Amino acid sequence: MLHHASFNARDPQAVASVLPEMLVATAVRAPSPPFPQGAWFVCLGDDFGSLIEILPCGTVLDQQAPLGIGFDPNMRLLRLACAAQHAQFDRNHPGHCRPHGLA
Repeated sequence: MLHHASFNARDPQAVASVLPEMLVATAVRAPSPPFPQGAWFVCLGDDFGSLIEILPCGTVLDQQAPLGIGFDPNMRLLRLACAAQHAQFDRNHPGHCRPHGLA
């Protein structure tokens, strides 16, 4: 499951207009500041608060920069936070697994 993703795009608004159609989600302009001008969020609306953050090309996460966001035209950003349900192998069916705790 996806909890959070951040990545750069040449045209964040264009990407933010396509992703909601694919994911049945909602796009909203990110507040600036603290996010850079032109940044967008795609909110999945699930119980986990899953969010995709689309930032203009060259945006980097930098602890030394004001608000933790800097700019480097040579850099690209991709950050993911995902989770997977624990699975266990079923010895009666080699090659198959089932979610932990399910019979």
